[in-house]
Amino acid sequence: MATPRQEVVSLPLPPTLRQSLVTAGFRTTADLHGIGPVDLSAELSISPDEALLILKVANIHNDAGLYGARSAQHLYEKELAARKIITFCGDLDGMLGGGVATGQITEFCGVPAVGKTQLGIQLAIDVQIPAAFGGLAASAVYIDTEGSFMVERIVEIADACIRHLKKLAINNGTAAQKEAASKVSRDGMLANIHFFRVRDYTEQLAVTQMLPSFIADHPEVKLIVVDSIAFHFRQDFQDMAQRTRVLAEMAQKLMHLAEEKDLAVSFCIHLSLFLLYTASVCQIQVAGCTEDVCLSCHCVPKKTELAL
Repeated sequence: MATPRQEVVSLPLPPTLRQSLVTAGFRTTADLHGIGPVDLSAELSISPDEALLILKVANIHNDAGLYGARSAQHLYEKELAARKIITFCGDLDGMLGGGVATGQITEFCGVPAVGKTQLGIQLAIDVQIPAAFGGLAASAVYIDTEGSFMVERIVEIADACIRHLKKLAINNGTAAQKEAASKVSRDGMLANIHFFRVRDYTEQLAVTQMLPSFIADHPEVKLIVVDSIAFHFRQDFQDMAQRTRVLAEMAQKLMHLAEEKDLAVSFCIHLSLFLLYTASVCQIQVAGCTEDVCLSCHCVPKKTELAL
């Protein structure tokens, strides 16, 4: 058990871990207070297990019990206080509780050609809506894995958004809204979308790894769109267990980034529903449902292929 303010070089840890702590500027166990295993892992470029070992040996949370516990009330208040990316679509904003929330991941799932990319592009514009109109006045990162990002379409959406803002400003808008609407431009909106085209899973992993430093250099970014997150893993991976591990790790990194930087992360996810036709009856295989025709229940489709 470490004593208060014990030198990290004296901790019973492997030499490489002690050296990593010293190199990163940690001198005593007191320097480790308030840091969790995920943050320590990222700062020292070590595995989460190694970071947890350091914290256990340092025993800095001995008096407080398990580190990181938060009350449900705290989580509820945090969710209520989360800022939202509004879309100006009342029904959509209503379903999302006021818009796409920052500090978390929002997944948009559907069959191909249902409009997921359209929605991702829309959000990249909507995150720039001025604060006078209830927006975040921020910028976006768009990671395109499929080559479906269309510049022509985003120009159309940007122009439509600008027209709508000016219309709202003219129709009983406040002085702040009129001023904000006059400053919004197509060129400004396009410049505020940082686009990454990744052509294989190696590039995708590399972009994910460098996002924290990119966000640090561009603190105005409040939205990351990944369209779609597992396209390359679906094409290039044969080992399903490894694919699951890599995808889970990538999702956790993006979740941590969303919470740490208070930004929204949006995944576009492909779903395919397999229908089995027998005689004149369309049979949908659904987990936990024994009915031949199950069009009205809310069961989860058993044969849904998750093409993330």
